[in-house]
Amino acid sequence: MPIQKLKHAKVLWTYHCTRHPLLPSDVIIGLGSYDLRVAEHAAGLFREGWAPWVVFTGYQGNWTRDLFDTSEAEAFKRHAIEHGVPEEAILVEPEARNHGDNMRLSRALLAREGIEVRRAILLQKPQTTRRAWLTARKVWPELEVIMHHPDLTLDQQPLPHHPMDELIHEMVGDLQRNLLYPDLGYQVADEIPDTVLTAYEALITAGYTRHMSA
Repeated sequence: MPIQKLKHAKVLWTYHCTRHPLLPSDVIIGLGSYDLRVAEHAAGLFREGWAPWVVFTGYQGNWTRDLFDTSEAEAFKRHAIEHGVPEEAILVEPEARNHGDNMRLSRALLAREGIEVRRAILLQKPQTTRRAWLTARKVWPELEVIMHHPDLTLDQQPLPHHPMDELIHEMVGDLQRNLLYPDLGYQVADEIPDTVLTAYEALITAGYTRHMSA
């Protein structure tokens, strides 16, 4: 990949990755995606004792329809059990189709189970944590959110089914959503640095538009 494109990608990566200091919490909420490392990270945090419950939320998307034979939430649950989380500590919400659904449906599930939640560790793949955090603050404003993700660099994030080019398309699309979604009521507004906007425009000019909304 040309050095200049990679430089712009690193600027977007640094902006998107949002990782707060951990605090003891009521629940770990893992947002479904194509990246099972999020479920593995949830398992690690559970084993370390950061929360007594794990919720996995997510239906299927364009990137997972042919990847998993179940919902994203069920695939994450299976992976977390393989990494040491007891099945009885996991709740599954298999219907969410976007970040707003993830938060609303997880809140409803926890309420039905009688689990009081004031603070949650919210997990996503690194490049999507900023958007997840902005959405949670809009949809579940009373919740104290500890945003977290697997400790990966940009070079480590690509997967065989989601290589670097796809990752850059994804980051450009997510930044567009961070610009547009506050006006649509989907998430709170963010202050995006000029350096990030410059990198974003450069990557659009380079053709990284496949994940952008029409």
